[in-house]
Amino acid sequence: MFFLSKDEGQPNMRCIRLNENACQRCEKAGRPCLPARAPDRKRDTPTRKLPLRRDTEWSEPLLMSPPETLHTPTSTGTDPPILASIYTTSPYAEVEKIRKESRPRNQTHHEDLAVIESILHSSGGQDLDEDVSISVEHTAQLIMIFREKMIQTISILDPNDFMDVDRLMTHHPDLVTCICYATTRYISGYQGYRERTKGYITQYLQASFDHQHQSDAEQIRTMESLMILYAFAPSTISTPSFAFVRAACEAYATKIGLHRSVDPVKQLVASRVELSRNDLKVKRYLYWIWLYVISHHRSLVRRIPPTIPTDDSIQNAPILLDSLGQDKFVGRLLCELHSRLIWDDIGRKGKALTEWWSERHVADSSGDLDVTMEDIDAAVAYRRDQLRTLRPRKLGSTPEGISTEYHFRLAHFCLSTHLILRVTASNIDSQALQTVRRCVDLAMDVLNLSHNIGPIGKEAFRFQPGFVCVSISFCISFVLQAIQAFPDHFPNTQFIFMVIKRIGSMMTDTAVDQTHDCGAAGRANIRQLRITIEALRNRRLREQERLTSQSRRPSMAPSNPTEHPTIQPSTMPPNGPAVQETHRQETHDPNHPMTQQTMAQQHMTWNTTDHFPHDDIGQFGGFDYEQLVLDPAFNFPDFFNYAPQISS
Repeated sequence: MFFLSKDEGQPNMRCIRLNENACQRCEKAGRPCLPARAPDRKRDTPTRKLPLRRDTEWSEPLLMSPPETLHTPTSTGTDPPILASIYTTSPYAEVEKIRKESRPRNQTHHEDLAVIESILHSSGGQDLDEDVSISVEHTAQLIMIFREKMIQTISILDPNDFMDVDRLMTHHPDLVTCICYATTRYISGYQGYRERTKGYITQYLQASFDHQHQSDAEQIRTMESLMILYAFAPSTISTPSFAFVRAACEAYATKIGLHRSVDPVKQLVASRVELSRNDLKVKRYLYWIWLYVISHHRSLVRRIPPTIPTDDSIQNAPILLDSLGQDKFVGRLLCELHSRLIWDDIGRKGKALTEWWSERHVADSSGDLDVTMEDIDAAVAYRRDQLRTLRPRKLGSTPEGISTEYHFRLAHFCLSTHLILRVTASNIDSQALQTVRRCVDLAMDVLNLSHNIGPIGKEAFRFQPGFVCVSISFCISFVLQAIQAFPDHFPNTQFIFMVIKRIGSMMTDTAVDQTHDCGAAGRANIRQLRITIEALRNRRLREQERLTSQSRRPSMAPSNPTEHPTIQPSTMPPNGPAVQETHRQETHDPNHPMTQQTMAQQHMTWNTTDHFPHDDIGQFGGFDYEQLVLDPAFNFPDFFNYAPQISS
């Protein structure tokens, strides 16, 4: 852009010259066309920019608005809820939004790989990654990793069914391919294999419906293959093919009649036949219960309706499978089932609590006022009491799988968020704040199951399904949003921040790559924690500046001269150099009464809502931000080794 110089004595009009000829404006004005040089943008350096003030971030709203869900609520003209809830926000959508923002800007690594591959292909070279086959020895190792580390996290497959590796590779090649595809997700160096195996997996999903004549054992193996893909296959939390895998798994289950598998089990129980987990009839029923439970977990974090309803086969499962409750895996599955049935129990008092996907929670949050926090507490306690027969074996305390207590506490927290839908910016009272604090306590119960996790637990956390990381991140997001919205009601946040920091750090460290669910959720947690800490620090600094300015403000003279008695001349200090020197010495003497009175006035305690013991910019409320970031110790809440004590 060119501008006419003021030194020419002409008005500073914009020059519109596009070529060597003079522009029309210069010709009309009768002046030469002498454009001034525009500033060179390349010469701008970051040092010329004004530095950001520390209170710049405070100009942003402290309360993070709920992220966009899969179904955007329609505006009703009323104030939106001030905190996120599963009834208004999809946990998956929230974590996915932050994951996209945390995507690394520097893509040089991927660019280098693309250039290398293009050169190899153009020169006639063969890329070793094009070979989709894996040696027999490596296949056996992948099956061993799957059997020893990954099976433990889904609480349904029997490790003994995967002991004979040679038989699996000979008679069940499709199952072996699904195992390798799922296992290589957690091992470095197999990204090319997974990319080139996707086509085979897609064909297998489509061909699973073409099997017309399969024995019961073959149907079980096909069902296990689909279950493995359902639980482990999605490589990121935004994989579009996830819905296709889920639909294929549930559709095949109904095709082979798993939804009617309860009838043979009822006949076995009526005949007083001892149930065995290896019985194909019992195994089919267990797989149907697992599909029901996992459907609830996935639907909850995605805010969509469950695809499998709660019918008679589900309600009677705890009674029919009671004799198998002492088995570690079956007992854990029954615990998850009881935590799911809490929703149906509380639904008898308020149906809206069981429909977290409905938009009426946004449009009208005044319904189901009869449901209280006490009702939710009672529903959770009732289902816990149903598990007393399973507790002697301390189910859920195994380090390989997620604690069953985690599912109970997550259900408790999620249900309680329905009670804060009426808490808006214009509708906040003492009762509402008490409900918010109780919800925060329940969210921390999810995060703070224990204070230590061992090496086996850390390794097992890497293989947890994606919904576990998303639900943990949703609890963290809720706690941080509540602290930002009501900072005065959470004065001691040091423990909360330390727990969140350790959780986020561990999730980030255990991630395989940038696309792993665990790492994406961990980065989102760390980023949100930093925003919260900086916002509270800026708030404290602004409050201190305000109080300091008030303390330095001079007092106004009395409007009425008779308000204070007139000082008699005899009481006034005399004048003169000698007297002034005496006064100077007295005021600098710390033991002098006048000096002590002045110092006492200067050290008066401010009447504030918060007490900040330190004035350091890096600390607030006695909490060191740098120590939080740099602390290498990990006392991560244990989702695996928790054994709750239930009073009889």
